Amino acid sequence: MSLEALAEMEYPGRFIILGRDKRNECNVAIYGLTGRSPASQARKIVYNAVKKEVQVEPTEPDVLRTGDPALLIYPAMMMGYEFAVSNGAQTKSVANQLHAPSAPVHVLMLAHSQWSFEPDAPHYTPRISGCFVREEGGLIVHKRAENGSAVKHIFEVPMIPGRGSLIATYDGANRNPLPSFSGEPRLVSIEGNSAEDMAEQVYATIAPKDGCPDFRVAVAAAYVNTRRGGKDVGIVNRQEGGK
Repeated sequence: MSLEALAEMEYPGRFIILGRDKRNECNVAIYGLTGRSPASQARKIVYNAVKKEVQVEPTEPDVLRTGDPALLIYPAMMMGYEFAVSNGAQTKSVANQLHAPSAPVHVLMLAHSQWSFEPDAPHYTPRISGCFVREEGGLIVHKRAENGSAVKHIFEVPMIPGRGSLIATYDGANRNPLPSFSGEPRLVSIEGNSAEDMAEQVYATIAPKDGCPDFRVAVAAAYVNTRRGGKDVGIVNRQEGGK
């Protein structure tokens, strides 16, 4: 299984993997950025240890402004007692619903009640989010239906040691308009012994095939130890020498 489902996607857009480490000690969350436009590429991921947040920030503010900063700059992960991750400003909405722990799928449904897909015609990029409540996980893909309405697909994450569930904004084909993610989350392996190791593995997995452009921007991984406490965060940024 490994990370083949991700490797097969030429252009996943943004993606989330949630699962459990192979030692069955940590909840694992991975967030990845790819981008086709100069504005999408002009970004990096940073970890703010004080806020306990993984944030998407600009590397070239003038270039980034050629896109829509409201859709490009946001907290990707928020790590309090529980854990929220998403591809946009809705990360805060998910985190706010974690104050009274309930099932992850319920948290995601409530958090996305005030959101819709992104207004970036013609792609109408889905909003994707995930969360952990204790040792349970959930994922949501909130996208545009054929009739223009919004539709939500919510999934429980099987927390199996060494396994993860992958969702993305797009199905992987590099064409216009970009096809939204469809179907069930893809199953992948979580084999890294640390967050840094896992971030590097995922970043290497989304390297371009021969003759194809390199869409990689950044990958962040977080290991949250649910047995002993503590968080481990690893980040690879293309703008900072990721290979």
